[in-house]
Amino acid sequence: MLEEYSDDLSNEATVFPEGKLFRICFDSSVGELRIMAKHFSAFDELRNAFSEANGGAFFASRYGYKCASTLYAINKFGYFLPGLLFEILQWIKLNYSDLSCVAMSERCKKYVLDYLTPLKKNESILKSMQIANLAEDLGRNNELRRTHEKDPFEYRDYQKESLEFLFKKGFGRGLIEVPTAGGKSFILANFIWNIHKNIDKNYRYMILVPNTQLVV
Repeated sequence: MLEEYSDDLSNEATVFPEGKLFRICFDSSVGELRIMAKHFSAFDELRNAFSEANGGAFFASRYGYKCASTLYAINKFGYFLPGLLFEILQWIKLNYSDLSCVAMSERCKKYVLDYLTPLKKNESILKSMQIANLAEDLGRNNELRRTHEKDPFEYRDYQKESLEFLFKKGFGRGLIEVPTAGGKSFILANFIWNIHKNIDKNYRYMILVPNTQLVV
């Protein structure tokens, strides 16, 4: 378990309490998390673990452009996007046996709870989540059968598993990969419907797509 520390970064003793090799804090000015290491070698090793060769560097140089040969998910000041936090903690745990070498403030942990797992604090509400036909609440099942001679839509096993993951493992946050015509819209519709019904009906949603052909 991570212990709680203040956000006072005025001196090394405060940044790295006794026995701590890493410090993670949240910088609200840029909306990113930052990790610091007591020893440069430890920081360099961590940063290299989350890097990869830049495949476009060679071709960019052929046309006279300067481009970094390596891409880093953690910049040289230790800043990284919030979604990478769990992978970083997993790496530290794997290489340092546990997380006792990490110091994290209460404010930072609250941010992690609120941002990375938005439904975590509403675990009781998760029991109310329903993976069911959206039309059931609108009373349209009988109408569908009568006017179109069609049965209501039923979720496939992998669609139910995706929703279970979003609700009970990702706590409202996650990455789901579904092939073309696999029913991504139905999965998204059920997720939004549950949030609307069980948490806040006034929430608004933004759906991003890579091209205008998908806007229908």
